[in-house]
Amino acid sequence: SCLDHNHTHFILVDNGTHGQYGVEIPLRAQLEKYISKQRMGTEDVGIEIPIVCVVLEGGPGTLNTIYNAMENGTPCVIVEGSGRVADVLANAADLPVAQITISFIQKQLRVFFAETYTKFSEQEIISWTKKIQDIVRMREQLTVFRAEKSRNDELDVAILEALLKASSSCGHKGQENLDHQLKLAVAWDRVDIAKSTIFTDDKHWKILPSSPQEMQQTYSQESGICEQEVENPERDLFIWAILQKRKDLASIFWVQAMDSIDASLVACKILKKMSCEENDTDLSEEMEELAQEYEDRAVGLFTECYRKHTKRAQKLLIRVSRTWGNTTCLRLALEAESQKFMALGGVQALLTKIWWGELSVDTNTWQVLLCLLLWPAIYSNLITFRQDEEWRKKKLSSDNELIANLPENSNVKL
Repeated sequence: SCLDHNHTHFILVDNGTHGQYGVEIPLRAQLEKYISKQRMGTEDVGIEIPIVCVVLEGGPGTLNTIYNAMENGTPCVIVEGSGRVADVLANAADLPVAQITISFIQKQLRVFFAETYTKFSEQEIISWTKKIQDIVRMREQLTVFRAEKSRNDELDVAILEALLKASSSCGHKGQENLDHQLKLAVAWDRVDIAKSTIFTDDKHWKILPSSPQEMQQTYSQESGICEQEVENPERDLFIWAILQKRKDLASIFWVQAMDSIDASLVACKILKKMSCEENDTDLSEEMEELAQEYEDRAVGLFTECYRKHTKRAQKLLIRVSRTWGNTTCLRLALEAESQKFMALGGVQALLTKIWWGELSVDTNTWQVLLCLLLWPAIYSNLITFRQDEEWRKKKLSSDNELIANLPENSNVKL
């Protein structure tokens, strides 16, 4: 037969024989087993590559392929109605092993291999019977896809259900099995299957704590750290969620954490650094977008604070945060290279004050230069200082308040 042009790569197997069919089956089974042991994603949250054998029609070689695959732990999905081996296995799948006899297999072969039935020897029929019995014994790895009878006619659902059913027979037990099943459903992007198969009443899940106190207790228990030694579990969990690229979980911890502006800038800095070091272009773009999202959160929070109270918002920029390593919000913004945050009017106003020192920001440059040349002019009113300016503003405010409280017919000069 011709090579299928839809495939990108081919592995050609030659064991030195001529005209012998099926010599590639043992190598194929070993290769599938090796691939299935590789992991996708990170070491902590990744899953082993799922492999499923989907059977449509098929002859004697297909039966050997199925047998070898299931012996290596690969689940199989039999498409009923596709003919030959697939239909023989579909009819035998729901039967007790005791009912799968030589006579039963002979009847099946007469129906589905009518044209070639006479070529089957008695020894081949016995071999078929034994292999089909062994296959049916591994029911956890065998799934029959019946398009007309299934609640869902999508083949990918049958494949996912086969993986979920087989996961418990591959060394995954208890909570580990539930976690593995959930990872498969997430990788398949099938929320409906997770709801109907995984999140059921007979399965118990660890629930995320709803309060910071419960979160601290759970964090202490899981990490083995004494509760007195845990200074800020919300911060630690927030950083962990950012490093693990758990976007939704990070948002939950961000809400619980103290110093939300600082936390946003820290997340922005971490994500930008991770984006630069990530080799995968798609993941790098996702982290860059998430970094921009946290930068926008910091900008939005400070803008609202500055609108409510100017002086307190500026003090917030230079307040030392013990939660984030005795640093300030302004320094975090500089380290995160957050140009949006640094360009805010409130931030620029504070930087202007820092630059001018005790001088009033309204002082012109020529006045400063003149005082440098003629230093006695400093004692004149040529330049003003910030304290003088604040005193004038307070005096003006008190005068205006006094005038507002005077009777209308009074004649008072200030």
